[in-house]
Amino acid sequence: MKRAHSFFSIFFSLILVSCAHENQDIDFFIECEKTIAWNEVIACTIKDNDVDCGNIVWYVDGIEAASSSSTCRFHTGERELRHSVSAKYKDGSASACNELFIYNTKHLGLLKACYDFIDKYDIQTALSVSVKTKDDSFDFYTGYTSLKTKNICTDETCFYYYSITKTFVSALICTLVEENYLSFDDKISDVLDENLFDPSKINLNATIEQLLSHKSGIGEYATNYKIFLNNPFVSEEWSPIKILDFVDEDVLSDGNYVYSSANYIILGMIAEKVTGKKLSELLKSYFLNSLSLSTLKLSPQDTIDYSLISHPHVLANTSLNFGKSKESVDVTSLFPGSVMELIGKSSWAAGGFAGKSADGAVWIYELFSNNGSAVSDSVRELILHSTDEAYPGCDELSSFGLCGRRIFYKNDFFVGSYGRSVGSNNLAFYNAKSDAAFCILTSSNSDENGNPDVYELLCSLYEKIQN
Repeated sequence: MKRAHSFFSIFFSLILVSCAHENQDIDFFIECEKTIAWNEVIACTIKDNDVDCGNIVWYVDGIEAASSSSTCRFHTGERELRHSVSAKYKDGSASACNELFIYNTKHLGLLKACYDFIDKYDIQTALSVSVKTKDDSFDFYTGYTSLKTKNICTDETCFYYYSITKTFVSALICTLVEENYLSFDDKISDVLDENLFDPSKINLNATIEQLLSHKSGIGEYATNYKIFLNNPFVSEEWSPIKILDFVDEDVLSDGNYVYSSANYIILGMIAEKVTGKKLSELLKSYFLNSLSLSTLKLSPQDTIDYSLISHPHVLANTSLNFGKSKESVDVTSLFPGSVMELIGKSSWAAGGFAGKSADGAVWIYELFSNNGSAVSDSVRELILHSTDEAYPGCDELSSFGLCGRRIFYKNDFFVGSYGRSVGSNNLAFYNAKSDAAFCILTSSNSDENGNPDVYELLCSLYEKIQN
């Protein structure tokens, strides 16, 4: 049997050929509760409530698999499967047998795109893929959440969203502007206490619109590895101001584009100031509750089970220069302290959401689709229009609008956000032509040194949707 390699939840069309023996039939229906690529997990359940399941023995291809149970779960070894499953009373008084043909027909194209991507790059680390349309969804899970512990990625595994979190915060800010809590022309100094900031690092004259579109001139903090080495948010009380202390570049003049997560830390502070509520509470009340995105948690204001979050991985011979090995390394092995906790606490409004790809796809669909309900039509038009300056072949960074960026493929485009960090490469984008949202979450660093580029998988999934 080949090793376990992928989790996904899909529907199967099943052809069942039954042959009854003795004097009583035992009826079955088949559910696929979870599937591991090349190692499918199948659940066979007896439908007849009158059957004495305590007296049952299950057989798969003639080999005893379980007993005294209404359900038999077994692993198979191929992507397309054919097995004989039978159940018998221990005293031989009744039995039934089913020959099962199990194929994925509904999402075969999307499934193949994922398999091809895994095969091409020999992906070992966790990968979670979800596609959402108005009437359908597809979810796929694969790999190890940690190469150190060899834990398998499942439909319970969460990932840090990193900058995909910014789409939530920007949608919130745009909605607060619509509700007259704020104006896009408001400056930082109009809302927050100037004494909180170092004016050489934080442009107090930056407007809400400039913060949203990364044109405040404020530098990045997330690339400052001193955060990992100092572990300030694990040993000390957390605060957004402490995050901004790691901005180490002098501020540029207004209008200069500098992609900086510091902009969104400040926006999170502004949202809390004008509403009097915690950012996590605002995101729940405006979006998460109404869209049933109950698994999403914002670190550090929500309680998070860090054991469920996939660990980031890097190649040891990358720019981090941790050695010459070409094998992927779990980042938690490289930095001292509680790294998974630290990542969330140092990200907050800029990247602290942790959740599943399924929730990410639902969010992006509800945000950008005309069939979505995350924001008002006027806010949706505003945030979509804000990326109109982008054009094919332009610098991707210059396309960042009020709520994400626009990227292109052939004669079409996607709108949404990447979520990149040390040891992770994520994306969540929406395509209007297919009215589909795509969320891909990974636990390996981006496409340098032969690592997989999630944009490539996005385009493959898009092609399958079109076909």
